[in-house]
Amino acid sequence: MIVDYPDPILLRECEEIDPLSKICRKIVESLRVDMHAYRRKGIGLSAPQIGLSFRIFVMDNKFLGVKGSSAFINPKITWVSQETEWEDEGCLSFPAAFIVSVARPVSIEISAFDTRGRRFEEKMSGLAARCFQHEQDHLNGINLWNYASDKRKALFAKDLEKTV
Repeated sequence: MIVDYPDPILLRECEEIDPLSKICRKIVESLRVDMHAYRRKGIGLSAPQIGLSFRIFVMDNKFLGVKGSSAFINPKITWVSQETEWEDEGCLSFPAAFIVSVARPVSIEISAFDTRGRRFEEKMSGLAARCFQHEQDHLNGINLWNYASDKRKALFAKDLEKTV
């Protein structure tokens, strides 16, 4: 089940985890299942979004032209491009109507561990880089609310009142 904003778990920094632990493998599997089973299909999902405060997320590889999903355990961004780009983003922890324009570096370099405990490095650009940064934000207690304008926050609050 996906945790909805403003659940406190979405607002705090997550802990690192042993990539070889049983709990890590179970979390990765849960993330993969939940990312595709949710009513609004996502392209990424982080552990705090399923109520667990660990530094793990998965990304769907479909936008890379590959089947399956990739797991990122204890990920780090090691380099970001100077060039940034504004794009609209949504999030599975917010209602579908909550879309926020976010400026992010176009290209990044990352390091993380896979489910076999192997450290890997990768260069990403475009949608893959954007998705990685969005999910990494979740691990640091940052979400779309942090990027929203005061006007957007006020509109969202009014929408919430109507549904309650």
